Amino acid sequence: MSEADIDTTAEPTPHNGQLGLTALMSMPFLFNPGINLLAFVFSGLIGIVFGYMPARRAARLDPIIALRFE
Repeated sequence: MSEADIDTTAEPTPHNGQLGLTALMSMPFLFNPGINLLAFVFSGLIGIVFGYMPARRAARLDPIIALRFE
């Protein structure tokens, strides 16, 4: 196999493994595990914080008073 046989360009062709929007927008798909892990942790923290705060507030309410305003 020579250097001429190896395609090192990032052209949006299906044989480069690009599908969907990356092929249409002429952008290479680059998977970065660090960015994906950061996004996963950030979204998890947002879900925990904004799920915990209303639940904590609701747990402090008296059930009879809470149902009165329902």
